[in-house]
Amino acid sequence: RLARSASGGSQPPAHCLTFDDVAEKWFQAYEQLASDDGHDVCVNNRLRKDMKKMCLPALAIAVSESYDIGQCTISAGAPFDSSACNGGTMCGVWQIVGCYQPLCLPGFTADVPNPPDVATHAKAIYTHLTSSEPNWGCNGEYSGKLTSATIPGIRQKQRLDGSKGHRFCAGACTRRHTALGPLPEHLCPHR
Repeated sequence: RLARSASGGSQPPAHCLTFDDVAEKWFQAYEQLASDDGHDVCVNNRLRKDMKKMCLPALAIAVSESYDIGQCTISAGAPFDSSACNGGTMCGVWQIVGCYQPLCLPGFTADVPNPPDVATHAKAIYTHLTSSEPNWGCNGEYSGKLTSATIPGIRQKQRLDGSKGHRFCAGACTRRHTALGPLPEHLCPHR
């Protein structure tokens, strides 16, 4: 059963999010990226299309990383735990590491390796972890240090020209929980 929004009764803790909340944070990351200096209309249109295409895979990864744990449960109506940490190093809805010294993703520092803002995590995932960025990306040199295989079963598509584009790879995600299966399209409405 998929929880979309909080049900009646007591409110879940603030760090607990619904599917709608996580999808909204994903698109807030798009808005942050689209407002960056130097992007023209064509770049922003491609970015929007890519972010929409990656929304369901991003939710599927979040399910495998931070769904229905701790105080953030299906029955509470907000099953994603944005404060979850796997061993203290991989944190947030997507369980990412913000710093491998000496490198830190934008928005992450050695002093604050896991900022609580979910949109900051989403922006880092799109621009670095699912990209060709050489130090972090699934399609970059970094992927040689990890398993760079595309994660199956999360509605993630390869491009027809054979290029991998933005994608989630096996080595960048812990996938510690079982996925719910293919997620329905309505979880990422057209925005």
